[in-house]
Amino acid sequence: MDYLTEDMAFSPENQKWIKDEIQNAIAHLSPPKGWKKALRVLRENAPLGGIFAVVLALIAIVITLAIATFSRRDVEAGFRGTTEEKLKGIDRQLVDLRALVAANHPDRLQNQQAAKQLLSEVKNKLSPPIPTSTAQQVGQSFVDAAPNDPGAWNVALQFVDYRSGLNELPPNQNSFNVSGKVETAYQLNMPIINGVAQPGPRVYYLGSAPNRPDVLPQAEAARVELLANPQKQSEAAGIGRFALRDGNLDIDGMFLRHVTVIGVNVYYSGQPARLEDVSFINCNFNIDNNPQGRSLALAILGATKVDFQPTQN
Repeated sequence: MDYLTEDMAFSPENQKWIKDEIQNAIAHLSPPKGWKKALRVLRENAPLGGIFAVVLALIAIVITLAIATFSRRDVEAGFRGTTEEKLKGIDRQLVDLRALVAANHPDRLQNQQAAKQLLSEVKNKLSPPIPTSTAQQVGQSFVDAAPNDPGAWNVALQFVDYRSGLNELPPNQNSFNVSGKVETAYQLNMPIINGVAQPGPRVYYLGSAPNRPDVLPQAEAARVELLANPQKQSEAAGIGRFALRDGNLDIDGMFLRHVTVIGVNVYYSGQPARLEDVSFINCNFNIDNNPQGRSLALAILGATKVDFQPTQN
């Protein structure tokens, strides 16, 4: 039997019905993802109490993850802080090493230049400070080389300057103008440059009590005077400590006892002098390169409080 075939078109109603059925089937075949999937499973299969328990558990997990994140940040911050401290320690060791290497051959020009460069970096805070003991050792090395090398002496004086910059005024020391009931006579010796006397330092008393300088018997009191011209004291008691600030001071021929010298340009050519318990803070030194001058440089490098009386040839 022969069958006749022809294209048969669906009506619009049938087309819509088929389309809807296909979409419904796809929707059931494509499971929800992420939170939607979890909520669907809970809604369809779990009792209400179970839903609350799961939600609370999820919240706890989120909080735990947040705490872990912040804890990790704290650990990282602590690690960064520890690393920075270790790097600073390495920088300090490198500064120490650079200074000691330069001092190994103080008569070499490149070592002198390296030492000056290091001091410049430290002064401008581009490198950590040189430890006091290292500054003393390196300065002494350049002083030892100075008798035959003016360049080494120049470097030595820069280390003497630096060493005085490491000294500090004790926190309980207060300065006062020279005035009041207790008076101590003094005399300064200013350097003469090109025939002109340079301005001298300002003179103060120092005391550990507010508004009152320390006082000692005259035999033990502070002195700022010329060895050739001891000052006559009119009081039975004298000032315990002088402070000389700024300006210029020539210590040739001077007797200084219980004196703190702050920010002063200090000159010394090697003449007789006597220093007892003298502290130099942030001073600049113009010292001649001779046995007496080198002896003074070594004394300043080696101690915060200087005792010095040179031996004359």
